[in-house]
Amino acid sequence: MQRLYLTSPGQEVDRLLLSPDGHLLYVLSGSQLSIWRLDAGGARLRQQVALATAGPLSLFILAGGGRVVGAQRRRPSVAVV
Repeated sequence: MQRLYLTSPGQEVDRLLLSPDGHLLYVLSGSQLSIWRLDAGGARLRQQVALATAGPLSLFILAGGGRVVGAQRRRPSVAVV
């Protein structure tokens, strides 16, 4: 078992999404989206993306699990990562 710290100390995790194949973990903390690669050897941070300051209201994994869509209610906008 490996312990994985998903955020910096004092930050909370707002959303977690796991890709259908179980190899990608998407972690939303405030306006920061972190993408983790999971495999038998453990977990590696693959990418971090700074989102709009309001943060997305909703996150959805697209078919195949390689992309995430974030949508905001306050400002009609969509981001694909």
